[in-house]
Amino acid sequence: HANETFMIAYSNSDSSLLDQADLVSNLLSFNGNDTIAIMDANNQIVDIIGTIGWGLFYLNDKTLVRNPSVVTASDTFDINQWDEYKSDYVEIFGSHPVVYPTTFTFDPAFLTIPFSEPGGMIEVEFVSIYDGDTAYFTPGFLGDSRVRFIGIDTTEIGSGTFAVQARNFVSSLLSNATTIYLQHDPASGNVETYGRTLALVWADGVLVNYQVVLNGYSQNNYQDSSNALIFNNITLSTWMTNAEKYAKANDMGVWA
Repeated sequence: HANETFMIAYSNSDSSLLDQADLVSNLLSFNGNDTIAIMDANNQIVDIIGTIGWGLFYLNDKTLVRNPSVVTASDTFDINQWDEYKSDYVEIFGSHPVVYPTTFTFDPAFLTIPFSEPGGMIEVEFVSIYDGDTAYFTPGFLGDSRVRFIGIDTTEIGSGTFAVQARNFVSSLLSNATTIYLQHDPASGNVETYGRTLALVWADGVLVNYQVVLNGYSQNNYQDSSNALIFNNITLSTWMTNAEKYAKANDMGVWA
């Protein structure tokens, strides 16, 4: 039946899952990276996650949900048919279709943490920009302490018009913002080798680092295997990866 789900749970699963399950079994052997297939009475594959013979290490600690645009099963795995959420996102189990978020902002709880600590934030005012990934803010983020935006690497000023376009894009976001916050990324820290400040930069609740990648002004260089930051039930790593995929698919900027 359309828009219905059938949930299968391991007998030792959390009670919240067992309460929703249509089928409970103790025969579900799964170590976290196995291929999972649904087969018919003739042992023919009807649907599948993964490729038989290959471990799914690149899907570790993730929750996958079939994209609403996919309405038929497939006996061949295509990662592009699946939307990726944070690990153990069980709240959406039993629901389909699920609309994948396209926007996010920070949790106000981070505002209570000082910028010196992982995840902490500080409010600043925009002063000027050097290039698309480096800017100056007050109080305290001038000169050698200027801010290098984490996870992006725009073209250096002096290398052509695209570098100017990237700088102007970021400058517009910052100069038109009413409120700007710097956030201490737990994975990268907040100071780099050369002494510059490292930060995620939020302009009126929008993550500038993400917007730069989404609009094709930089490839995605953000990495955090611990997935410390999660926004709208999606890890920041996934948001940044998805941004690059979008820019590539639409031939934007560096991908044109």
